[in-house]
Amino acid sequence: MYIMPNTSWARNTGEAVWITHVAKNAAKTDLIKIEIINDNKHLLPNNYQTAKMCEILAKEGFKVFAYMNADLYATRDM
Repeated sequence: MYIMPNTSWARNTGEAVWITHVAKNAAKTDLIKIEIINDNKHLLPNNYQTAKMCEILAKEGFKVFAYMNADLYATRDM
């Protein structure tokens, strides 16, 4: 059985980094689901910060799964 922690309720990349490293040490896994949500009303993910976070964590050796909207403008800008 695999455990995949996530960064739900992280508001920015700094909080997501902290949650990720705590989860890695606690769960002993390199799997992580990235959710950076700074819209409390609609719970929409921040695609730009999520993509930035995925890039950082992939370089650190994590297997990253992102929770993002289908946003062509964000994709183009990355």
